[in-house]
Amino acid sequence: MLDFIIGLFESFLATVKDVAPIVLLIAFFQILVLKKNIPDLRKVTLGVIFVIIGLSFFLIGLERALF
Repeated sequence: MLDFIIGLFESFLATVKDVAPIVLLIAFFQILVLKKNIPDLRKVTLGVIFVIIGLSFFLIGLERALF
């Protein structure tokens, strides 16, 4: 059980590391290039969190299914 929690945490951190540049690039483009605020920042932030959680679970399932 502890092994699963450690794997979940490692997968979560790896997903944050992979998604962060994409989110930062989109935010940079939205704010500095288009010069518009991010509409409904709370919903966007919640969506990014859900994406990270979903990708983490997907990667864990994929890893367990293939190996």
